[in-house]
Amino acid sequence: MKKRILSLFNYFNAATGRKTIRLASGHVLCHRLPPALSGGVDFGAGHFYAGSVLLNIVLVHGAFHGGWCWSEVAAELSRRGARVHTPTLTGLADRQHLFSPSVNLATHVKDIVNLIEYEKLDDCVLVGHSYAGNVLSGVGDQLRERVGHYIFVDASVPVNGSTHWGWAHLNPESTPDMMELLNTEGRGMMIPPFPAAAFGITDPAQAKALEAQLTPMPRGCFTDAIELKNCGTEGLRRSYIAATNPPYARMARTVAWVSADPQWTFREIDSAHDMMILKPLETAEIIWALADGGQRTEDRGQRTEVVGCEFGTVVWIGRLTWCGTLEYL
Repeated sequence: MKKRILSLFNYFNAATGRKTIRLASGHVLCHRLPPALSGGVDFGAGHFYAGSVLLNIVLVHGAFHGGWCWSEVAAELSRRGARVHTPTLTGLADRQHLFSPSVNLATHVKDIVNLIEYEKLDDCVLVGHSYAGNVLSGVGDQLRERVGHYIFVDASVPVNGSTHWGWAHLNPESTPDMMELLNTEGRGMMIPPFPAAAFGITDPAQAKALEAQLTPMPRGCFTDAIELKNCGTEGLRRSYIAATNPPYARMARTVAWVSADPQWTFREIDSAHDMMILKPLETAEIIWALADGGQRTEDRGQRTEVVGCEFGTVVWIGRLTWCGTLEYL
């Protein structure tokens, strides 16, 4: 029987305590899988489970929402084998106790940069809905290729070459109306939540439930822009998912230029703007496909017997450790 020898990397995920051996092909062999993937089966000593590199996905919500809005999408992505983060931006939802009019886009960019830094999420798939497209642009400007893939979900994107960007730059003609809303109903401190219908939620019960969880956006999120020293996510791996039923009017200009730019991967979904609430399974499916999830899990379920494993000198290369070669049937 022929034996194949592949170079490997030894990768330890501190958050899960899961130690894996990552093959150069992008697949891994691991002693154990999380219960959700292995059904609680221990494959035993001397055997490894051929599976996939653990895929980290960060889902960032849009204006007025919170991490809660991704719950069903996150559950489906987790079921498929991803490790999913659904942070709430400062001053909103479960973090509304941190509300301040001075909270701004730069604050929210720092929220996500810090998450990636402290959770060691290099190579993650970073997904942003609506307003969070501004956040992704700020994160991409700082972290660049440290994020493996930026996915904009019916989201704001700075036009190519932008060096100064903010929420108000998306549709400048609407700025007077937004400022009036901020200074009247928002008392100069906040932008009150839009009604559920603005997000495409028309079912009365669903609309009532949504509006009960929406929270105001701090003033600075609209009035303060950020500097983009590297033109945001331009030149990086990025994809766009556009709502089509109906299209979201506020993103019409963005969708038009992104869909015509060959540097983008462009997808559409038969849903209104809040697709993660209206069509969570379909939304998860598109995100998973864009994140190369299918390729990463194509060989899940195969068990491989280890014939021998020789470990060479350990050399740290970032979060990976070179260990030699693995020999298996």
